[in-house]
Amino acid sequence: MSSVIKGATNYDKNAVVGSIAVPSVNINLMILKGTNTSNLIAGATTMLPDQTMGKGNYPLAGHHMRNQSVLFGPLMDVKKDAKIYTTDLKNVYEYKVSETKIVNETEVSVLEDAGDNRITLITCDKATETSKRLIVVGKLVKTEKLTKELQSKYFAK
Repeated sequence: MSSVIKGATNYDKNAVVGSIAVPSVNINLMILKGTNTSNLIAGATTMLPDQTMGKGNYPLAGHHMRNQSVLFGPLMDVKKDAKIYTTDLKNVYEYKVSETKIVNETEVSVLEDAGDNRITLITCDKATETSKRLIVVGKLVKTEKLTKELQSKYFAK
């Protein structure tokens, strides 16, 4: 837990590209460009160098900590049809969870474009060393301009 607190202050502020919220499981995190140790301890991280929010597949990785309420740990409880919200600080993208599954860590096809606009959230299936990953896929439902009202409704202040 102390590494998460430290990471929350030691991340590269220029790496922040937006925020993610999954209200049904109380996730509200920064999205940082690039998957590395310091970014993973600070929030959710982009997995591909040229991914664009709201277009194609938008994969994000996050840690699953022993404290189940931290970072992507709560994803273990997300249900089909739950809402996922992301913002790139210009627009809000609303996704609806279409599937959750456990795969081997080598299953990189989850990063590929599937011909639709989706978000793919990836975390370990448990808080200890594991070769399995939880995959949560959400399909894009709508995009709207970010307003102060939407910012305060969905995203951390």
